Amino acid sequence: MPSDPLRVGLLWHSLASGNLGVDALTAASIAILTEEAGAIGLAVEQVVIGMDDSSRGAPRRSDIAFFPVRRKTLLTSGAYWRLAGELDCVVDIGAGDSFADIYGFKRFAFMWLTKAILIARGTPLLLAPQTVGPFANGVARQLAAAVLARADQVVTRDRPSLELVQAIAPAARVVQGVDVAFELPFANRSAERNGPRVRIGINVSGLLADQARRGTNRFGLSYDYFTAMQQLVAQLAADPGNDVYVFTHVAGNADSSDDDGWAADAIVSATPDAQRVPDFEDAFAAKSFVSSLDFVVAARMHACVAALSSGVPVAPVAYSRKFAGLFGGIGYDVEVPVRGLDTAGVVAAITGLIDQRALLQVKVDAARAVATERTAIYRAALRRMLIAVRASR
Repeated sequence: MPSDPLRVGLLWHSLASGNLGVDALTAASIAILTEEAGAIGLAVEQVVIGMDDSSRGAPRRSDIAFFPVRRKTLLTSGAYWRLAGELDCVVDIGAGDSFADIYGFKRFAFMWLTKAILIARGTPLLLAPQTVGPFANGVARQLAAAVLARADQVVTRDRPSLELVQAIAPAARVVQGVDVAFELPFANRSAERNGPRVRIGINVSGLLADQARRGTNRFGLSYDYFTAMQQLVAQLAADPGNDVYVFTHVAGNADSSDDDGWAADAIVSATPDAQRVPDFEDAFAAKSFVSSLDFVVAARMHACVAALSSGVPVAPVAYSRKFAGLFGGIGYDVEVPVRGLDTAGVVAAITGLIDQRALLQVKVDAARAVATERTAIYRAALRRMLIAVRASR
């Protein structure tokens, strides 16, 4: 057995993202890779590869190398090509849901090219649990199919993604897992639940709030999201039996339209009885806080994952198919739908779910058990790749 460690790339992860969903994926991926490598007696050197987030602060891990994906490193300098040849294998998380063209063809092209170069270099590539697609653009669909078919293993985090991969890339080796953030470590604060007042956390998405205030509504919501959250917080905070906490899950984002901070501040300013939770340092801190709540309302998907995986009932406020795909796929068939409700209907639906939180707890517990089983599928795929790479050295 070689004494030097395997060099494993963690593609489309981040060590400094203001989006704590991406941080949750990264921290969980690092933990899972470390555990699985240790279980087979293998040392690994991890290299995070992703967009350059250094402007948002120092990396959260100083012990892990970082390679920035920029136009220069990817297209002109040959730096990424060289790195691809130096890595023993790569785990690609696709930033959770970005291997798709819903965020624009340019972003998709970066996602695709990083995979295509690894395949061209013969570097083993495992697509970790993620949402794959949709691909509305025919060219994007064909390009995606080509790399999916050539990856060593594809693990989706929901059934719609599994079925999409099977449809466009029949040769792909694909299985269904679950979002790795279910494995994110946290400090359990569940002892703070079930007190004399109901602790309700509201994660307000700056992305959806900005769409509402601009009237653009690119996700096709049938209601005014920002107004609905304002009315919800005001109604809940007016009840003396509640403690209402408004918190962010994307903060410090260079793109203010995709930052939760301004929306949270605006809502708490209008409803002083609600409490504005200070921005979290990382996903660990966010999940630890969430574990102290009796109920969570969230439009950021990984805030929902933080709640479910720490045993807290949650009302996911959906804006794409990834919500129903992930949560419905583990038996938690609860969400505020994209379409079908007006603003008042959304507020009524959420308050109704809060009233039913004891019944929802049963669904939460069952969903956590399924998530554990699905995580084992991904862990097995990762371990197989590590064993095969070690054997080939």
